[in-house]
Amino acid sequence: MTNKRLLKIALMAGVALSAPVSASAGAVFADFAGLHTLVRFDLDTKPLTETLIEFTDITGLGLVFDSRLVAGKTGPALSGEFSAKVALDLLLADSGLMVVDVGGDTLALVKKTEKVDTQTLRLEVAPEIISTGIDTAASSVIDELLILGTRTANPPYHKFKPTVAISGEKLRSSGTVNVSDYLFQLPSMLSDITAASTTIFGTPAGLNLADLRGMGTERTLVLINGRRAIPTYGGSLTLYGVDLNTIPSGLVERIDVINGGASTTFGPEAVAGVVNFELRKDVDGWGAAVQAGITERGDREELLATLTYGTDFADGRGNFVISLTADDQAGLLLGEREVTADPGWFAINGMRGAFGEGEFTPGFGGSPTISQGLWQGVVYEDGAVEFFPQTYTFSDDGTAIEANTGQLHQLYNYASEQTLVTPLNRTFVTTYGSYEVGSGHKLIFQGNFADTNVTSQLAPIPLSALSGLATETGSVTAVPFSNPYVPSSLLDQVATMGLVDPAGIILSRRFEELGPRATNISRSTLGGMVGLQGMLAPGWSYDFYYQYGRNKVNEERDGLLDMTNFRASLDPELCAQIVGCSVINPFGVGNISSEQVAFLKAPNAIRNIEAGQHIVSAVFSGPLDMLPETEGKISFGLEYRHEYLKDTPDPALEARPVSGSLIFPGSNGNFDAFEAFADVTLPLLSGQEMFEELTVTMGGRVSEFSTTGTIGNWHVGGVWKPFEELAFRVSYQSGRRAPNIAELYSGGPGGTASYDDPCSNLQDSDTGVVAQNCRSDVRLGVPEDFVQSRFVADVNSFGNPNLKAEKNSNLSWGATFEVKNVFNPVHDQFRLSVDAYVIEVKDFISTLGAAQVLDLCYESANFDNAFCGINPITDAPYILRDPSTSDLSLVTSSIINAGHYRLKGYDVEMQYVADLSALGTDLFFDQISFTGLYTRSLEVTFQAEEGGTVDNILGDAKYPKHRFQGGITLSKDRYALDWDVRYRGKATSLPDMEDPLPEALLPDVWYHDVGMRYGLKDGLTIYGGVRNLFDRKAPRVFLGSVSNTFPEFYDTLGRRFYLGAVIDF
Repeated sequence: MTNKRLLKIALMAGVALSAPVSASAGAVFADFAGLHTLVRFDLDTKPLTETLIEFTDITGLGLVFDSRLVAGKTGPALSGEFSAKVALDLLLADSGLMVVDVGGDTLALVKKTEKVDTQTLRLEVAPEIISTGIDTAASSVIDELLILGTRTANPPYHKFKPTVAISGEKLRSSGTVNVSDYLFQLPSMLSDITAASTTIFGTPAGLNLADLRGMGTERTLVLINGRRAIPTYGGSLTLYGVDLNTIPSGLVERIDVINGGASTTFGPEAVAGVVNFELRKDVDGWGAAVQAGITERGDREELLATLTYGTDFADGRGNFVISLTADDQAGLLLGEREVTADPGWFAINGMRGAFGEGEFTPGFGGSPTISQGLWQGVVYEDGAVEFFPQTYTFSDDGTAIEANTGQLHQLYNYASEQTLVTPLNRTFVTTYGSYEVGSGHKLIFQGNFADTNVTSQLAPIPLSALSGLATETGSVTAVPFSNPYVPSSLLDQVATMGLVDPAGIILSRRFEELGPRATNISRSTLGGMVGLQGMLAPGWSYDFYYQYGRNKVNEERDGLLDMTNFRASLDPELCAQIVGCSVINPFGVGNISSEQVAFLKAPNAIRNIEAGQHIVSAVFSGPLDMLPETEGKISFGLEYRHEYLKDTPDPALEARPVSGSLIFPGSNGNFDAFEAFADVTLPLLSGQEMFEELTVTMGGRVSEFSTTGTIGNWHVGGVWKPFEELAFRVSYQSGRRAPNIAELYSGGPGGTASYDDPCSNLQDSDTGVVAQNCRSDVRLGVPEDFVQSRFVADVNSFGNPNLKAEKNSNLSWGATFEVKNVFNPVHDQFRLSVDAYVIEVKDFISTLGAAQVLDLCYESANFDNAFCGINPITDAPYILRDPSTSDLSLVTSSIINAGHYRLKGYDVEMQYVADLSALGTDLFFDQISFTGLYTRSLEVTFQAEEGGTVDNILGDAKYPKHRFQGGITLSKDRYALDWDVRYRGKATSLPDMEDPLPEALLPDVWYHDVGMRYGLKDGLTIYGGVRNLFDRKAPRVFLGSVSNTFPEFYDTLGRRFYLGAVIDF
């Protein structure tokens, strides 16, 4: 074993800003044999640096030390069976060095003459103290620090793919309460399922789901301590993944992000990459943290408190940690920010215009469904409906009507009652423990509980012609002319229009009397893991564990309208038959009494969801000696996983229709997966001319799913270093991703939709496939001369248990240039990495709308398409026709394998660190570090179906061409000053337009954050800072995801301040 195997990182004296990258991005993230485990040693006399490297290989423990302390020293021979602690004491007996346990299976070496403050040292060498806060596994901060191994992953992904590590200290010092707030700023993270973008969707409100490369949350695998985290079902079709709200930021030691496929090691879902949250495990004593924050506008208050206790027991053989965290983040309404306070639309001469006509003007994006009411048409005795080209609004008192011309007073501004940012209240309990049960074996356990409470609010119900449908007949809910409050001005207009004997009025109205629609969501996550780890032989380790986790969602919706009572209250004849009913005046505002509101208001709708998983896993890892003078590594293992989903909607919604709540039919399902996997990393050459290193890696995973059958994933890669400063790398992954539990078995939401019946009004000249199917005698055929009389149908949405696995490939290649001592006599290092990527997914799982289901069915010869048949989830037909009228009554949308998704681009990472103390100047800082992460997207295309149109969505709000994040840190002694920036390039909300509207263009945006932290004595650190220093506002744009902006990508909070403290005692 030679010095060529040393993990070298950037030059900086001392350990104050170091980070053990041995547990870096791409690590298997497990625990290993402890200090007191007996291990066999057979070490020859050699340089102490080489001896220490071999020590870490044998024990799996990590060492952090300044290489200048061991330079020129010799490690003695050692043979026999010793605990790691005793062995290390013997190896260092004549070196003048001593060992300090800094936690996390990591040891630090210091001079024996030094007085060591272990609490301070823990902070100084722990991974979270990286000054830049963004570190890469391949090149951390210091060259003269040697940071040697806890067991790393095989393959070591940091060698073959772009990887990023975010330190826990950086999270805290940047004022991060929720881990998603920082994670979503990474250029490679393109999440659009966030607490800011889900406010209008009901059950998903408040979710934060990771989405690397913007390929969908189902293609990013999220881990905690290297193991699968507990997923959450968002309650709406394919919305499924690990809710980042369930991860306590105060307990995070490090976040590792692998940008690239990692399916063979971690699982088929890792198509775009992996996000691993490494939590603190080795804690000795008490620790506490508090933080408070507020915006410049005096809102969005944030509070965070964490209390942690850890202790060793059984003479150091055992360790136990428990942590309690509570935090609270206040919400915001659209009306509390200028960009969303007045929804915009196009206006001409003070009136609402058509799309693209006139000037994009605040306020004209309000809803035409106003509280006074909107008269849209009439209904006749036979159920026929006539909608007017000219609609009319009512006066405040409901006695007069005027033509609706789209003036501001004829539009409803919903911003004052709709959530912009969901309020979030969370409580966490996390435990971890380990116990050495014998020589080289450790029992481990982990428990976690997270309770998350979210409230999302929408404006009062906008009851429209379609939302007021009588579901049993498909007819609109009308105000009969027998209602005594029908204004005379309306009757006069009916006479003027020459309408013959209409039976009722089609009225759209916003029911302010019921108040805003509030959705209260409680999500509880409970998980537990027990395992056994240890060393089987020198260099060989194993990791067995069983893990169970489940997430429960309880949802309660308020502000709903009972449609049965509403219809009765409009009709004097029906109302007289129901106890407690009185005829209401729906015209104007303030004409419905509180007693009438109580009669109209439906009970709150309840929904319960549970998603869970059982996992049994066994992994072995050890050396592989295939070539002389080189030592490879092999890892292999088995995993069994059972996942289930239970969705229980409110049965009252089926029995008694309401308005203001989506209808969910409920669903249940489960699957089993058995997997076998192996990875090999093999150094071919090292220490030779033009081959400082040549290493290859390969691996495979075979998975047997009870749903899709057998699928496979494989990868190959390599790294070539012609000399120490330059490395080239390449990696290729190919395989399949099986559909997840939501894609297979989800149910809902249901509702109604307008449609054009493909069989309506057929002509004799129509002879194609559609016409032949319509004229057939089977269930979906229609009589001759059929003319559509019903223009809306019920629509249900379900997953698809017959889905196939997606096909995917991920190719990346790049180079790293790393040089030391750039500016002598400064001890410094510069690193630059560039990596290109091409990712493709075929048979992309995508949602199919009701209209597409109709087309696929009726355009298939002899109705041979699956959607002409029975839905395997419901055992009912996908498409139903009313037997009496032949009108379509139900269409069920679903999920299919149809799409083709392709991404291409490159990442650039820059890092510079320097120790300026050698200059001898009296600066206010003597350490400086800079990091920058840049992503350039070159292609983002999506094809919804084979042979269909290829949509180029590069430049869309989610996929800007340019994204950057960077920061500079200046530090000295116990304090550090951070300045962080992030950039999002120009984009558009209408990427498919050849000549996009100016109002759809999003400008490029820079955000700046500053922070400072200061370490006091006795383990106390205080910190504070300002986010969005220059108060950069979110851009106003046409067709934003929420009102006129994209709060998931742009800062809507504005300048805000935070102050916190961390103490260990």
